[in-house]
Amino acid sequence: MSLIRYSTAAAVGALLAVSAMSTTASAATSAETYMLMQEAIAAKSRCDGAISPADMAKMNSIIDEKIGYDLGAGERLTIIQNAKAKVRSATTVSAALNCDSTDVKTMLQVFDFNFGSVVK
Repeated sequence: MSLIRYSTAAAVGALLAVSAMSTTASAATSAETYMLMQEAIAAKSRCDGAISPADMAKMNSIIDEKIGYDLGAGERLTIIQNAKAKVRSATTVSAALNCDSTDVKTMLQVFDFNFGSVVK
């Protein structure tokens, strides 16, 4: 579990650094950035309720700009499915919803940092 937390923390650090940069060059790959963003969206949806289609469209535009439209539909779908599975696993404790874990809180921070000004 500590390895997962370290990986998540390291990846979030890289994502926050990438998000703050104005250029498209980054330390994180497009797939890593896309995965972090999708985990954040899945965590927000699972812990705080459904996200409207209009807000999803806004977030998808932000993500596309961050990754430079670099991933195809098949790779995006695989990443989205993996992100949702990771969030389901991280939020389920004894068949009850748990959004208080360190990993989920980190995902929600990534959401707020990247989409908080667009989605309320």
